[in-house]
Amino acid sequence: PKHTKLQPSSFLYFLTESYTMNFLVLISVICLASCKIIHNVNEYLYEPPKIDLTQDGSETILYVRLCESSSMNGAQTILNMTRYCYCQQSEAFDAKGESCSIPGPTLVMHDKTIINVTIVNEVNGSDIVYNGSSSKWNTYKDMDVTNLHVHGLHVSPKIDDVLVKIHPSQYPMNTHSYPYDIGYHYPGTFWYHAHHHGSTTWQVNMGLHGAISMNQDGDLISEKYEENILMFEWFYVIPSSICNPGNSRYCKVTSTKDASYSPRFQLTDNEEIKGGPNLAMCDVYCSFPQYERNASGYIYDVTTDLNMTNPSWNANETVYNTEDPDLLFYFVNGQLSPTINMTKGVFRRLRMINSLSNWYLQFQFPSECEWYLIATDGVYIGGKYMNYPLSSPSHDNQYIIAPGGRADFMVKCMTNGTYEIISTNDNSVDPSGTLEKIPTGERIWPEKVLFRLEVSDDASDDGSDELPESVPNKVKGTYIEDLSELNYTSPELETTCGCNYGDPSNDECNIEFMFITVNDTTFGAVNGKPFEILSPDYPHKSDALMLIKQEKAYEYIIDNNADTFPVAHVYHQHINPFQVQTNISSLGFIALETTWWDTLG
Repeated sequence: PKHTKLQPSSFLYFLTESYTMNFLVLISVICLASCKIIHNVNEYLYEPPKIDLTQDGSETILYVRLCESSSMNGAQTILNMTRYCYCQQSEAFDAKGESCSIPGPTLVMHDKTIINVTIVNEVNGSDIVYNGSSSKWNTYKDMDVTNLHVHGLHVSPKIDDVLVKIHPSQYPMNTHSYPYDIGYHYPGTFWYHAHHHGSTTWQVNMGLHGAISMNQDGDLISEKYEENILMFEWFYVIPSSICNPGNSRYCKVTSTKDASYSPRFQLTDNEEIKGGPNLAMCDVYCSFPQYERNASGYIYDVTTDLNMTNPSWNANETVYNTEDPDLLFYFVNGQLSPTINMTKGVFRRLRMINSLSNWYLQFQFPSECEWYLIATDGVYIGGKYMNYPLSSPSHDNQYIIAPGGRADFMVKCMTNGTYEIISTNDNSVDPSGTLEKIPTGERIWPEKVLFRLEVSDDASDDGSDELPESVPNKVKGTYIEDLSELNYTSPELETTCGCNYGDPSNDECNIEFMFITVNDTTFGAVNGKPFEILSPDYPHKSDALMLIKQEKAYEYIIDNNADTFPVAHVYHQHINPFQVQTNISSLGFIALETTWWDTLG
């Protein structure tokens, strides 16, 4: 590989079912900032409440509200701010926010059911929504417009439609219903989050995300082992006294109106990769149009008792942190460095979700404990890589999860004590050099204590000292059947894709990320075209990158164009996971051959 370019890797995926639509009503609400969620450093792990949707006909409503959130170190305030949050009751019936949580409640689902999730949006905000022909289309916009994406679930794309717009509370169309007709579904770890184009990064980082546990009869692993779900989050603490002095809606002290805004608090001075994970949420907030901030019920109100890295910062200054910044924090389930209590000699399942939005999450696991990789992106690993030991030379007790990705681990510790799981940017585990091509500022900062294991004889684990003996079958003829034995003579394998952006001469099944410049403006692009949706109705056929057929397998080559795209971009595929056909990195550190993914970088 050269620069950030990964070696081209073949992905295969399968399309199987057609769907019968049935429509219900979905609602999303945002409340007043009267709820408060408080966590202290080094607490035992908090897990959000669970909503049981395992029975056919189950339904729930998630209300999007504003909650006050505090991270404390005793009497010291590390971070206090208003965040967006999912709640199980509206503000009218739950003024104290007792039904609210960050992350949102875990949705427990089961295959072969029809369920309904309703989102109610009561956030005050602007009702101006930009379409694909607008110059603001690929910018931060539509601050308080939201929707719901079930990340990794194999459901109808017409229902999991991320172009749905759930408007702010004071306007019509502020509710929407998602009726999921779940057929055969492989069990695993998934998640849900807001996904409106223009405000996804903002809303996900500010709290609109939660876990999904998909269940299936016969999944003995889920039945046998105690488990914890861990969702990772981040925040770069820029107080409102610097971001928007006086808790105003203006981000420059030299004028009362922001004619244009340039980010001030990026985490790198590398010109090639500014933006993305390097932007503090202060910068994202200030990048929304001024009238959207004026109309929003949200005001950036971050406070902290921490000493500022640079006390001379002011609202018009541009500051880059090229070293580990004191004000950059990583959270697990909303907590700083929480502790998981577990029994000596008994395996615990850890279901990890990288909800950091834009950051690659690389772990260094303590060698005093045994660590095994059992699933990637919600799909158990079978065959020769089943219960894959992370002590192998390919991993050296490390693991990396791309933004939006998931990984399930089994861990067992044989000696009482407390063990730290820390972040790392170590490249030595990957002799191919792929890891070192991920630019500084795209992997989380190293040497952060993410969470701890407290191992004792006193914990009450109901589990086993033995690893799983088998995984649920991947049924042939479904979206998850093994494709590793296909080759170019296989009748079900397609290697050409029709209608590549309407160009009949281009039938390659390639995905190439790049930057392009149009009218002196530079955009991220796929296969030479920036993202836009000009057709008004689903399935937006005229805007499709490719048109593919059901019940066929397709081979894709995914390529970061190092010449024009020096970013370690993630490939995420909704609805259908894909199976990697070759090791990515020389020993498979990034992905082992034959494993299944829906999010990979």
